[in-house]
Amino acid sequence: MRILLTEVTGELGRALAQSLLAAGHDVYGIAERPHRDLDAGVAFVAAALSHPMLYRLAELADVVVQLPAEGRDLARPADVARVCDAAARGGARIVFPSLSLLGPRGAAQVEDLVSTCWAPNLVVRIAAPMGRQTDALVCRSVAALLDADAIGSVHVLHVDDLIRFLVLAVGTDRTGVVDLAGFDTTTVVSAARLLGGADPHPRVRGVPGWPQLCPQLDLGPLRSEWAFECGWGASDAVADTVRGLQGRKVGVAGARAVPGRVPLPVTTVPRATGTGAAPDGADGEFDDRIDPRFPVFVAGPLSEAGAGPLTPMSLDLHLGGLRLAGRSLAQLLDLRGPVAGEWESRLVASFGHRIYLGASALTAAEPRLPGRAASLSRRLRAAADVPTRGPGAFATVTGAISATRLQAGARMYGRHLRAYRDAADAERRDTAKLELLRDAQLDARIRLLRSRVHEGWTLSALAVVLAEAAPAQLGGADQPTSIRAEIASLARVMRAHPYARAALEAGDMAATRTGAPMLASAFASALAHLGHRGPGAVELATPVLGDRPDALLAAAARVNDTGADDHVTVPAAQACRVLAYDTTLRYTHQFRLSARELGRRLVAADKIAVLDDVFALTVDEALAVPADARLRIKRRIAERERLQAVRLPAVIDGAWTTVPAAEPAQVGDELHGTGLCPGVVEGTVRVVDSAADAGLSAEDIAVVAGADIDAVALLGTPAAVLTDGGATLADVSVFAADFGVPFVAGVATGLCTGMRVRVDASAGLVTVLEPACDVVPV
Repeated sequence: MRILLTEVTGELGRALAQSLLAAGHDVYGIAERPHRDLDAGVAFVAAALSHPMLYRLAELADVVVQLPAEGRDLARPADVARVCDAAARGGARIVFPSLSLLGPRGAAQVEDLVSTCWAPNLVVRIAAPMGRQTDALVCRSVAALLDADAIGSVHVLHVDDLIRFLVLAVGTDRTGVVDLAGFDTTTVVSAARLLGGADPHPRVRGVPGWPQLCPQLDLGPLRSEWAFECGWGASDAVADTVRGLQGRKVGVAGARAVPGRVPLPVTTVPRATGTGAAPDGADGEFDDRIDPRFPVFVAGPLSEAGAGPLTPMSLDLHLGGLRLAGRSLAQLLDLRGPVAGEWESRLVASFGHRIYLGASALTAAEPRLPGRAASLSRRLRAAADVPTRGPGAFATVTGAISATRLQAGARMYGRHLRAYRDAADAERRDTAKLELLRDAQLDARIRLLRSRVHEGWTLSALAVVLAEAAPAQLGGADQPTSIRAEIASLARVMRAHPYARAALEAGDMAATRTGAPMLASAFASALAHLGHRGPGAVELATPVLGDRPDALLAAAARVNDTGADDHVTVPAAQACRVLAYDTTLRYTHQFRLSARELGRRLVAADKIAVLDDVFALTVDEALAVPADARLRIKRRIAERERLQAVRLPAVIDGAWTTVPAAEPAQVGDELHGTGLCPGVVEGTVRVVDSAADAGLSAEDIAVVAGADIDAVALLGTPAAVLTDGGATLADVSVFAADFGVPFVAGVATGLCTGMRVRVDASAGLVTVLEPACDVVPV
């Protein structure tokens, strides 16, 4: 269907447009001003509603959604009258979210205008909007609750549920009036108490609240006629509003971020325009376009976190978070002009469904960066060999920014990271609990987890920069959980309960809890702390340790009882980097589990063929499955298979061409790298791509991506470890010394599963002794 949205550049309008596009609708939008975060798929016109263009757009539309204006004047009778007239003349139906129940001035009048106009119309009377999307409407609800004199019960409506209902409503031909709110209530006192706990404390002076906070609602038709239920309960919706208020200041036009704080992201950064970089017909559906002013990209540290092209859902989830991270860094570094725009939209980009880092964007910003941050930038883009531009190349980035801004951010960082990790503990759910969620609740959880993953990438990016630029001020974070220490702890409990070990290894948790509750608790704790880890854990479709609990038990069984304390204290800066990345992976795994549960339900509803097909959809597509979902899935699976056979260059300069696949190393070839832990061994190469490769033995030489190196301890005890040696999120040298087997970095290329090699880690040398048979090059 063709949908016209008014006020499309507001926060609600942008989110609704994104959901409608994912559901397969054609979306037109009109607003007085454009917005950088409006999805490029919206056919947008910048014009007032008094402009004749409104009538032309209404003629194209099947449905017109009249959204509330932002600011103090929510009800604009003249504009509503024009929309009603345009819809009637164009033959379009109106869907109108009405604020009349909340009693703002003029709301009842504009509702009467809609309900009595010539066009068929559906009036949706909404309760007080709440949620982490703290726009102008939510801020009014916050002000009303904090200033309320009433002590009764109140219905609220989460913005997620409002968007879900509007997507449902535009796809029907229903007319009339319906009240929309959650079925349960909370008290005004309880809601105000929760909201008062936000940091900073909400100050609502000057923000108008709703005159009628507790209106009478008729929710019977919502359930009986619409078969609609909200995913958020009243108390949960208020708690989610507190999430959105953390680090933000309440205002009339919506909450705004407080300088130096890291609020929960609630928006997405759309793909920027530009020229295609791939050869004709070789680009991926989700590939970025290149601005000729910033043409050079380099395969960065995060490209190591996933083998091959990412699935559409993984790419949608993580690239959205990485773009938001680039925006946060641009604001922290006070970048301006076109450089700021490039950092905000393409500092991290996708080509061939793989992750690249903008080398030209880094180069252009270096004149403004303090010394240590500039050094980090040069290391990240070293492979691209982009010449540093002089201070006059971009007038907006001349001069060096004071380090004071970075130091202030570093002092606050530990506080943000602790809150993020505490939230990960509180919001964790296992598969059994996910199965009990109603469809609407699962939808709400997936949307929240997406925001949490985006928050994690922002914190991870900030940790990398602050650890380099202001390490002395970066503190307050806990020590990271050592994988080896966690396994050793489980091993001690297993040795103390040998009689229950058989039940645990058989997967009979009920018998284990009955016979040895301490062992069951220790195993559950270890799985909670380590289950999200594994090679390629960034890819949602990849198995992780949580899918192979037998590997965790085997790892614990291999531990010798030395009685030594394996705990190693790491510097605060390194601890922040490790913890931020690890917690992001924890939320990624929670998202993975929720997506799998959604996939099972979509298979049961005959909307997709098999569970893994859900990963071929974007997040919004999976939540509002389009009519052509099976065709999209089939096309994208074929595209991913094609891209898996394509080898992209390490550096892209304006365009890329396929790089010939590296030939497997031949017998007698000597590969030189950097030895990090001495020793000489012989064994068979085993390329580790996921937790499915668990069971490494003393006959195996493990080849693993650098970003996944610390997960090797969970998969077995190989004779030696080889890795690529690029920049990583983990400290490879520290892991090598801790793991205690011969270790060589920088020698992964050309090695294939099945090769027989000799590893001389003292010299950093790998010699091929025997070839592999029927293998694919790394």
